Amino acid sequence: MIGSRSIFYFLRAHEEVYHAQAIEQLLHDFVSQGYLLTMHREYADISKIRWGILHDQVVPPPDWTDRSPERTFVPGVSAQLRKEIEYFCEEQPEHLSLAAYATARKGIGKGFEFDVHLSSRANLTVIVLTFSDFYFTHLKGGKLLYEQWLEGSVRLIYKIWHPIYAYEFDHHDSVFHPTEPAEVYALKVTRLYETNLFGPELVRKIGRHRLETTPAQKVIPLEDGGMMIIPGTSFDPTSLQDSWVKVARHLGLAIPDDYPRYAEVI
Repeated sequence: MIGSRSIFYFLRAHEEVYHAQAIEQLLHDFVSQGYLLTMHREYADISKIRWGILHDQVVPPPDWTDRSPERTFVPGVSAQLRKEIEYFCEEQPEHLSLAAYATARKGIGKGFEFDVHLSSRANLTVIVLTFSDFYFTHLKGGKLLYEQWLEGSVRLIYKIWHPIYAYEFDHHDSVFHPTEPAEVYALKVTRLYETNLFGPELVRKIGRHRLETTPAQKVIPLEDGGMMIIPGTSFDPTSLQDSWVKVARHLGLAIPDDYPRYAEVI
């Protein structure tokens, strides 16, 4: 999967990531939005087929077993993924990855895809949403696609699992400073990121009024009393630096080095 960015959702307990009903709700909602869901390891073949169809060059790979390539544009869940989810929930291995493909053949969302990873190991239980912001920043209709994805994916995962905290980071940022699990579970969040989701415990610690009055591009209340804060996006780069500085000062959070690339808190 092409994806340079991720949102990490920190769950409260090990068993939450294996909750079959929660995973089924995620699948149902993604399919209802028009996504095809498969195992991550099915990605290479499916991407070849999709690319060919989208560019009128339909040439299935030699080992492609499904001779109906049009199925890659039909919303649904692959049989392999169904089997893997059943195994994941019953046997509780450390990791499960799935790929989501928009089935739109034209217009907004054409070619869009992302990954979801569910993982539990040692003292860390997370759901990771991995994506490329190329679709939002370089394609026609990208801003609207971003708004739909923010509601239909980013908030959806929060709504189903109610994590204690989530933040976005860039895999290509060589100076990125993560927030460690120990900091999250001790409610010691100290850094500002491009997407920030605070569960109710963190909202109480930071202060609801303080969060509600944040001078950010997006301040979104969440169903369980949490809050989502987005300082600024690359859709409006002229205000990006100013937004980050104001938000960081208002919330008393630090901006990790080079986040965004030219912002500083004085």
